[in-house]
Amino acid sequence: MIQGNPLEIIILSSVCRFFRRILNSDLWHFFKKNLPKINSINVLVSGEGAVGKTSLVVAYIEGRFNYDYDPTIEDRNCKRVTHDGLNLMVNMEDYNGEYDAAYFERLYREADAVLLVYSLIDNGTLEAGLTKCVLMNPHVPIFIAANKCDMDDGNTTIAESQKYADNTTKNVQGSIVRTSAKTNANVEQIFNRIVIKVFRERMKVNDLYKKVLLSLSAQNK
Repeated sequence: MIQGNPLEIIILSSVCRFFRRILNSDLWHFFKKNLPKINSINVLVSGEGAVGKTSLVVAYIEGRFNYDYDPTIEDRNCKRVTHDGLNLMVNMEDYNGEYDAAYFERLYREADAVLLVYSLIDNGTLEAGLTKCVLMNPHVPIFIAANKCDMDDGNTTIAESQKYADNTTKNVQGSIVRTSAKTNANVEQIFNRIVIKVFRERMKVNDLYKKVLLSLSAQNK
């Protein structure tokens, strides 16, 4: 028997009855096969050209700075991490600032989170990058990295950038993080924040699916 809020139980029971009526065996197996996979996290690394997206990804995966600048068209990278005792795969889609809008929209829909990278020494890259993001899926959380802080004299404030980002979209998660791929400053921190946020949300969804499946299984016996 499912334990929980009475309203939630009523809703789940209604959903179960609905699926019981319409699901045939093929759809039932498809539904079970496509439960949210809690061990894989898809991150779209977005931003204008030359802000250091690829360098941040390399720094996160390999812990080194990539001195050989090569403008990225599109690249997929991954890193295995451990969170709450579980092995997770963080998949990073590194996409160039000059993009095909339709293709970028598809990548955005498939992402669990977006890491928007802008250059701390060129605040215009924040506005340009964020403008593209707000036109996409409104439910994808956005994390912002103010990159190239090693080139800053220490006097550049991100308060105005934070205010602009918060006023532009409600999807920005927490404070902007000053990062440097060259010195590896806060690189691990920004990606860890993404992993923790997505993992928690994924677990909530996964628990709900499990409740539905348990109810469906019980009613199909």
